Amino acid sequence: MNKTKTKTKTMTITALILFCTSAMAGQRDFTKLDTDGNNKLSLSEFLVKVNPDRIAKMTKIFGNKDKNDDGYLTKAEFKYQGGI
Repeated sequence: MNKTKTKTKTMTITALILFCTSAMAGQRDFTKLDTDGNNKLSLSEFLVKVNPDRIAKMTKIFGNKDKNDDGYLTKAEFKYQGGI
């Protein structure tokens, strides 16, 4: 196998590992934030450990992610990468 193909395969494998790791990290973060274990995040759970100067911005992000406007974020809503 030539060096170019080896380098490309290495880069692809690295990208896959990073993607999987970041997806798993998001899952762990959701689980840590969901302190009552109901599989959804309230605004107060979402804002845990947020710096006071970022609360307004994070509250807006919560509202944008809460697609069904029920006041909670599901795992799917939490992972949603939509804008602010």
